[in-house]
Amino acid sequence: MNALSRLSLRNRALTALLTVFLMVGGVIAMGSLKQELIPSIQFPIMGIVTPVPGASASVVEARVTRPMEGAVLGLRGVTKVTSTSSDSISTVMVTLAYGEDLGKAQTDAQRAVLNLRDLPEGAQPQVITGSIGDFPIIQMSMSGGADQQQLLATVRAQVVPKIAGIAGVRDVQVSGVADQVVLVDLDGAKLAAVGVSPTAVSDVLKVNGLVIPAGQLAEGRSELSVQVGSPITSVEQLAALPLPRAATGSTTTSAPTQLAAPVTLGQVAKVSLADAAVTSLSRTNGIPSLTLAITKTPDGNTVGISHALDAMRPDLERLVSNGKTAVVYDQAPFITESVKDLTTEGLLGLAFAVLVVFAFLLSVRLTLVTAVSIPLSLLIALLGLRVGGFTLNILTLGALTIAVGRVVDDSIVVIENIERHLQMGQSRRDAIPTAVKEVATAVTSSTLATVAVFIPLALVGGQVGELFRPFALTVTLAMLASLFVSLTIVPVLGYWFLAGRGRGRGRAGTANGKSVGMPSGRHRKTAAEAILAHAAPSPEVTGPAHTGLPAEPPAAPSTAARIPEQDEPITRLQRAYLPALRWVIRRPVVTVLLGLLILVMSGGAAGLLKTDFIGNSGGTTLTVSQKLPAGTSLAVTDEAVKQVEATLKGRSDVVTYQVTVGSTGPLAAFTGGGANNATFNITTTKGGVDSLTDHVRQFADAHPELGTITASSGGGPTGASTAQVIVKAPDEATLRTAATALTSAVAKLKGARDVTNDLAVLIPTVTVEVDRAKARQAGLSETIVGGLVAGALRGTSLGEITIDGVGHPVTLRQGTAPVGVEALKALPLGVGPNGIPLTLGQVATVAQQDAPASLTRQDGARTAVISAVPTSDDLGALTTALTKVVADTPLPAAATAKVGGVSADQAEAFGQLGLALLVAIAITYAILVATFGSLLQPLVLMVSIPFAATGAIGLLLITGKPLGVASMIGLLMLVGIVVTNAIVLIDLVNQYRGRGLGIEDAVLEGGRHRLRPIVMTALATILALTPMAMSLTGGGAFISQPLALVVIGGLFSSTALTLLIVPALYLLLERARHKRGFGADLRGSY
Repeated sequence: MNALSRLSLRNRALTALLTVFLMVGGVIAMGSLKQELIPSIQFPIMGIVTPVPGASASVVEARVTRPMEGAVLGLRGVTKVTSTSSDSISTVMVTLAYGEDLGKAQTDAQRAVLNLRDLPEGAQPQVITGSIGDFPIIQMSMSGGADQQQLLATVRAQVVPKIAGIAGVRDVQVSGVADQVVLVDLDGAKLAAVGVSPTAVSDVLKVNGLVIPAGQLAEGRSELSVQVGSPITSVEQLAALPLPRAATGSTTTSAPTQLAAPVTLGQVAKVSLADAAVTSLSRTNGIPSLTLAITKTPDGNTVGISHALDAMRPDLERLVSNGKTAVVYDQAPFITESVKDLTTEGLLGLAFAVLVVFAFLLSVRLTLVTAVSIPLSLLIALLGLRVGGFTLNILTLGALTIAVGRVVDDSIVVIENIERHLQMGQSRRDAIPTAVKEVATAVTSSTLATVAVFIPLALVGGQVGELFRPFALTVTLAMLASLFVSLTIVPVLGYWFLAGRGRGRGRAGTANGKSVGMPSGRHRKTAAEAILAHAAPSPEVTGPAHTGLPAEPPAAPSTAARIPEQDEPITRLQRAYLPALRWVIRRPVVTVLLGLLILVMSGGAAGLLKTDFIGNSGGTTLTVSQKLPAGTSLAVTDEAVKQVEATLKGRSDVVTYQVTVGSTGPLAAFTGGGANNATFNITTTKGGVDSLTDHVRQFADAHPELGTITASSGGGPTGASTAQVIVKAPDEATLRTAATALTSAVAKLKGARDVTNDLAVLIPTVTVEVDRAKARQAGLSETIVGGLVAGALRGTSLGEITIDGVGHPVTLRQGTAPVGVEALKALPLGVGPNGIPLTLGQVATVAQQDAPASLTRQDGARTAVISAVPTSDDLGALTTALTKVVADTPLPAAATAKVGGVSADQAEAFGQLGLALLVAIAITYAILVATFGSLLQPLVLMVSIPFAATGAIGLLLITGKPLGVASMIGLLMLVGIVVTNAIVLIDLVNQYRGRGLGIEDAVLEGGRHRLRPIVMTALATILALTPMAMSLTGGGAFISQPLALVVIGGLFSSTALTLLIVPALYLLLERARHKRGFGADLRGSY
């Protein structure tokens, strides 16, 4: 790396031009980077959603779910299969290993599903995958119009196309009002009168309205495509369809057959466009509305889309009479606020770091030369992010903010050494290359050690690894940029701006005859004098009576020649440090023992730490879920929801809210949709999430009759999570017994609230058992009876027609649906063999009985999941309590239970990060071995690492912050950061020994000469991170604050102890080697 410095010094103009180019490129990149909330990652999860109209949960499980599970269990990369069978729908969730090709897995799953041949009629499996990009970035509501259908038509025809035209918008989904269907209601009497059967009507609807490609027709020199038929595009066209009738006339063979008069569909049925069965309702601030969910393309800019939509909203409102829009959820304000807050904290940190440099160097020129490395390194990192196709999000921005305190360190070491050589009287041509060469190895190895600790993040799987890899890359780019700047640009700037130093003004490096940053007068005692004053051994120092320990073997007498650095005056800072360093040199064993005692105490304190997973991202969004007993109708659920709405109205901490009652399509299976569920999306004032959460929970406790009401804020970057206990059993009865016992035990825990389980309640279900013998006598079968019952209750789906550009399903039914069990028994099935009308009750037993509303399985076993929300930020305590509950609660012999959910995620992440920490230590050791050419000396330097944990643990305990994933990332960073000081120190000690100094003299001189850069870099980093540690603005606090606290605490303790314990260990090692007859271990000794 020294060659790079020499090259830059020989080509100073080119270096300056390169610097300008990099700065301009960084500024351009900063303005063009896409902004989003968190990095877009793919969840390794597939969902297979299969609607099975009219089927009960048990039928769905037997006919659909079990075959689906069997089809996907053998697919590559599948780690877990979870299924839920509910009335009319099957949901199979397939979890894959991270890193699997989700597109290929989806294709394989679709192929496996299509090979299933025995699915019930009407079952249409849909394989769905998801990523962060599939979640809406904006949810907007719209109200107005004469009625909901007119509003829906206008929104689909005009509003959606305008929003979809915004650059970066991928899709706009509309929900909140029932679609319309084309209903063909047959009149049985008219059908009989004209001799048309319902089957004939069904056949006519299936074979008309089709467009059939017939091939090519030659016309001169051209070929024309031929298509036969035309689509049906209106209700009137459908009603005008002719129906087949039996022929009339003589029955003798001699008489001609006469065709019956034509009959149209409209003559035997009422054909109309009607509202489909309502499955969901949507209101915004109490007003019926539509909800528009907007997703973006991978390259879309969330903030840009939001701003464009805000500008468009007045025009959208004018498209609808009394139109009004409201943004229910928008990621952009939180992103913008986070960028602003983290930028503010970064600028404050930069200012603090610059002040530290100035306080030590007392020179504006030196300070400016050093400070230029901060913005330049960050701009180069931003340029790297832009080239790599990354985005600016709270992870990458947090990494840049964290890097502010670290990128200046290399430049501090370089410029401080340049300044010191100039003060020794060297010319700039000699001082700068010599000073850079002196620290180039230490600076390079320390930076590589800091960067290398992020390599083990590749071992971290799951969402933690996916989320924090962009963070690691950003820090790596900034650190490598700082190394480049410190070894190329800083020396050139030093050459220009420090050109007058060291000549023409008395002693080199002085101003008006006084050394800059040095004491004057009676304090200008040289280091040589100080060393000689303490060189002679005395009983007070070396005798065993003083230490209480056996006397240490004296070092070999030093006959080394003096070096110029020994004649440098002692500064005030060195005067405060030298007495402690001399004490350490005289008593290294005692020093090491005291260090071990501190480590033992730190280990005990670690047990007092709270632990968490990722933490809460803050923001102003609150999600409230309301669940009533299974089987509750949509109307009853809506009445309960209105009572929750009433408690939200008028609150000062509520900006706007939107509620969706019921399901909103197939994806509702992923979010727990259904007629008995409702979800509130609430936007609060800044800081209003906590107060509103407390209010909702108090309201829920006071009104248990309104169902289970839970409130959760945004949670971490992957959303809110709960601790879970997963119960498995071979049968329903055993599962219920075990789940009930565990739910009761978990509900008693102090650290848990909102305890629920997904064990379905028993709901009334009507079963129809066909008597096969009677049905056969009547000319029927189970299949025919089932079809007739299904047609009477929900009609028969006969495809779709497009009216005014909107597709509408066509449903065929005969008469009104029966209401009640007795009416179902009286359902006419036609005429029996004896000519007497036949009813369902004559060929089947119709009864009402209780059955589970849904059936859940995991990897083929019946399961129940008990969920609990932690009441504090100590997830570890709740996990421990849950583990104890699982161990202590008596369960039926065949039942098993284990802790899962976010507790399992935390345990997995901590285990992987712990392994990454060990690998990072190993990599750092390898770098140190390569740097020092020794196997033993790097072990001395590595002692800084455990002492970093001392300060990190202490500061977390003092501030009451839990140890979470962000804190673990901070510990990972510390591995590389804290060895920097030891590298810089021992590298210089070895250089002094190589120039002839003895062990003690080298340690003393190396310690005092590296004191200033070590303290400067540590203080610069600590103060640069202080705004984030204090969370002055709150931006991205869930990542930056705990990480900053860990780095500050660890850097503080490791710096203080490195300056004392590392010299002690070094002395012990080198004295032992000297005693065994080895020479100085400077480079590659063993």
